[in-house]
Amino acid sequence: MLSDDEKRLDLSERIRAAQAKPEVTTPPDTQRNVGYDFVGAVIGSMILGWLIDRAFGTSPWGLVGAVIMGFAVGLMNVWRSIEGSQAPKNKE
Repeated sequence: MLSDDEKRLDLSERIRAAQAKPEVTTPPDTQRNVGYDFVGAVIGSMILGWLIDRAFGTSPWGLVGAVIMGFAVGLMNVWRSIEGSQAPKNKE
């Protein structure tokens, strides 16, 4: 059985080890911006597709193609934002 001093030493070592681990967090602003990036890409592409349809008379294919591309771009933006926010942050 461990003495009180050994227990305290073991506990303080575990606390030091836990504090040394890098902290991974995503602030609420980053999470909100990810949503705005995605929605903005889709809505922006919808407007662009609608303008293409009006200019060239290709309704609804310009809109459909632009929305698909906007969805893909939005997903890429989300992926890039999430990947960048998952980098470990060391407290110093």
